Amino acid sequence: MDLKALTDADIAALVKQHPLPSGVYDCVINPVEFGEAIYLNRAGVDRLVWSGMPLSIERENGLSYNLQFSHDRPPFWKENGVGSPCQVHLSHCWAWWKASTAARRQEKSEQDFHGPQSAD
Repeated sequence: MDLKALTDADIAALVKQHPLPSGVYDCVINPVEFGEAIYLNRAGVDRLVWSGMPLSIERENGLSYNLQFSHDRPPFWKENGVGSPCQVHLSHCWAWWKASTAARRQEKSEQDFHGPQSAD
């Protein structure tokens, strides 16, 4: 699963695979609050967002839009300090973060096992 291009079905599957810890209830918070929950500063939160952490924004028409950013598009809240407030569903970000962490561990383990790869 590409963690940088998730569909609603992908997010639902991740939430099922990586549920919130017992006693933690799902809620809508902002990305900085999520960072505080997992002991990350603002720079760490930016790295998560740039890595594909799912965000959503609430528009004036009442509709919510899901967003994902990558290195070529910075988080919109940093564009000249203005932009729509973004929010995250705790369960979505928790599941994405757990899956992302597991993928990085797996990648590191494979690199350690196979050694450095040459660019022939």
